[in-house]
Amino acid sequence: MSLAGLPLRDYQAETIDRLTDGWRVGRRRLAAVLPTGAGKTVIFAHMARRMAEAGGRTLILAHRDELIEQAVDKLCMVQRFEDPPDGSMPAPGVLKARRRELEPWRSTVVASVQTAHRERSLAALVGWARGRALLVVVDEAHHVVAESYMKILRALGCFDEARVGVLTVGFTATLARSDGVALGEVWEDVAHRVSITDLIRRRYLLDVRARRVHIAGLDLARVRMVHGDYQDGALGDALMECLAPAAIARAYVEHAGDRQGIVFMPTVETAYAMADELERVGVTAACVEGRMSIEDRRLALKRSAAGEIQVLTNCMVLTEGTDLPHIDVGVIGRPTKSPTLFVQMAGRILRPYPGQETALLLDVVGVGARHRLASLATLLGAPRIEAVEDALSDEELAELSLLGLAEQESMNDGSAGARAPEMLDGTLDSFEYSLFEGSVRTWLQTKRGVWFIEAGADGGGGTPHVVFLVPAGEPGRWSVAAVPTMAQGGRWVVENVDMGYAMAWGEQEADALGGRYTRRSASWRRGSASERQLDYLKRLVGVNEWLGMAERGELQYAGQVSDVIAVARASARIDHLAMVAGVTR
Repeated sequence: MSLAGLPLRDYQAETIDRLTDGWRVGRRRLAAVLPTGAGKTVIFAHMARRMAEAGGRTLILAHRDELIEQAVDKLCMVQRFEDPPDGSMPAPGVLKARRRELEPWRSTVVASVQTAHRERSLAALVGWARGRALLVVVDEAHHVVAESYMKILRALGCFDEARVGVLTVGFTATLARSDGVALGEVWEDVAHRVSITDLIRRRYLLDVRARRVHIAGLDLARVRMVHGDYQDGALGDALMECLAPAAIARAYVEHAGDRQGIVFMPTVETAYAMADELERVGVTAACVEGRMSIEDRRLALKRSAAGEIQVLTNCMVLTEGTDLPHIDVGVIGRPTKSPTLFVQMAGRILRPYPGQETALLLDVVGVGARHRLASLATLLGAPRIEAVEDALSDEELAELSLLGLAEQESMNDGSAGARAPEMLDGTLDSFEYSLFEGSVRTWLQTKRGVWFIEAGADGGGGTPHVVFLVPAGEPGRWSVAAVPTMAQGGRWVVENVDMGYAMAWGEQEADALGGRYTRRSASWRRGSASERQLDYLKRLVGVNEWLGMAERGELQYAGQVSDVIAVARASARIDHLAMVAGVTR
C-alpha cells in the first residue's frame, strides 16, 4: 500500500485544478507559470501520483542532470514507492545515458531530453507509453521549441488530435524566450500563473532587496548584441577590460559580509577571474562551469551547502534547476536585457532557509543610465521605464529628465549610496535600487512626501481613486491603501511589505480599479500644456502659487502640469490620512 508524503500548498493545488479545468474543455497542451522556488516539481510529482492511481503513465522531460535528480527526489517525497510484486506503486524509472528503466510496470519515467530524442531511446519510450493514458510533463517549458523536444512530443502523439488520452503540461518560471520564438506554437494556453509578490508576502519565498553596482569604464553601448541581448564573449571582454571582477569582489565584501552567495558571469574566463578576485579579498570561492564533470560540480555544491565555500561563481550553469536554499546573495555580473535570463538568475536566491529573512541582489550595470536592462522590477513582473534611445542629444536627455524619464539613483530616501574609495583604474558606485525607478507608471509624491498613483480617473471608466504608500512602522516596510478621490472611505490593500512589493501591489490595485494610467514615456507628456490644463490648475492651487510655478518653468509641458494637478488633488485627500496612519499603525 502506498502512503502519501509531501502535501500540496494551496496555490499548488489550485494549479492542478486549473490544469484539469483546461483539459476538460478540450485543451491538450497547457502551461503553468510559477516563480523559482514555488515547488513546480512538487506539483507534477502529485500529478504523476494521481495519474498512476488512475492507471495512466507520466513522462517527465528535463534537460539537465540536476533537474532529473530533483524530479526523482520529489516523486519519492510525494509518494512512498513499493515495487512489484509486493507493492502497487512502483518507483519512477530514469531514462538517461546508460540508464533505461522503462519496465512495463513503471508508471512514471523521468527522461533526459538529450537521451530520449535519440531513435533507439525514443522507440523504447513510445513502446512503454503505448496503450495507456499519458501525461507528458515538460520541465523548464520555455525550451520546448527546440527540435529535440519537438521530436519527442510528436512521437508520443502530443500534437495528434486523435490521441485524446495524451495530455501535455509545461512548467516554467519564465514563459518567454530572448530569441523571440513563439511558444504559442506549442502551448495552447497558460492555465495558471502564480505571482512572485504573492509568494513573498505569504512567506513562501524570501523578501529581496537589491543594490545596483555601477562599474566605472563599463560601456555597454559598445558591446555587440546577438538576438536582442549582449553577446557573451564581447560582454566578457568588456568586463575584463574595466577590471569588473575586482570591483564586484569589493562590492561583495562591502554589502554581503559573510553571507553565502552566487555570482553569474558571462564567460568561463570571467567566472574563474571572479573566483580569484573573491579569494584575493578573503572570500572563499569556487567556480562551477559546464566543462566540469557532474561529480566535480556536485562536490562544489556540497561544499557550498556545508559552508566550506562562501561564494560560487558560474557561467550559465546554475541558472536553472539548481536548489541552493542556503544561498541568499545573488550577483548579476552578467548585465542582460533578457527578462527570462534575469529571472532565472535572480530566482536562485529566493528559497526560504532557516535563519534567513531577506535575500540580497547585487546588480552590476555600466556607468550610463541610458541602457535598458532587466532588473528587480522584471523579477517582480512590474513594468519598466521604456527605453531612452542612445541617439538622443544631451539637451533632449536633460529635457526628458524633467519629465521623470531619466533613470534616478534612488527614490527611497532621495540620495545615492556612499561612494567607495577609489580602486584600481576607476571607482565603484552603488545605490539602493527602488522599483519606482523601474515603473512605467507615473508615481508621484504629495506635498508631504507620500508616494501615490491615481487610478480610475480621466474618463477611464472607474471611480477616481488614489492608491498610496504608508510607512508600516518598521524601517523599510510599507503598507498600501486605496481611497476614493471625491468621497470618504477606503481600505488597506496589503500591509507591512518591502517598498518594492508595496509598489507592485499598488499598481495591481490601480489596475483592478480600472481607468487609464499615465506612462512616463507617453508622447503627449512632452507636448505643450493646454490652456484648459493651465486654467484648471490655477483654480486648484491659487493664482500666487500658479505664477510661482510658471516663473520656475514648471508649467511648460503637458506632463508636468498633469503631475502638478495630480499632486494637488492627492495632497488634499491623503496627506492627513497618511500622517495619522503612519503614527498610529
